[in-house]
Amino acid sequence: MLATYFGTSTNKDLLRMEFTVIPRAKLAGFTHVMHLEEKTFQCDGTYELYHDGSLTESGTYDDAVGIDVIVVPNTSAQPDIAELVMYFDAPCEFDFSAYDPYSSYHGEGLFFDPWLLVTDTDDVIHQGNVRMLSIPSGWQFPAEGQAVWL
Repeated sequence: MLATYFGTSTNKDLLRMEFTVIPRAKLAGFTHVMHLEEKTFQCDGTYELYHDGSLTESGTYDDAVGIDVIVVPNTSAQPDIAELVMYFDAPCEFDFSAYDPYSSYHGEGLFFDPWLLVTDTDDVIHQGNVRMLSIPSGWQFPAEGQAVWL
């Protein structure tokens, strides 16, 4: 999942936020439902969900409630690209420096929770679960024979 923000150049306030999911491979034996839950913005707005460029859902974002959108309803028949776009009603002040997604590896430093429901077992995988893995965007597979653990 890639998170991209668009804001004002003056105060660096957010105007919109885009979350893009591009599946690389389905390596799991079970099927999942992928959610995106977010409760950290202190602004209201609207959202739109696209699958392969087509609008599939839209609604309002109320910061008092937060948002929990099913981004990929079925990983066995997933779209090539899923995109959630949040538009804020007014420029939204947000401090990204309060979050550190690079020093922990199970989603603890993210400002959103990309959680999964395992449909075969009803297990849920949230931030901090060892089965969730945060991978920096520049990461590459190690060379053959090189250890992958940290």
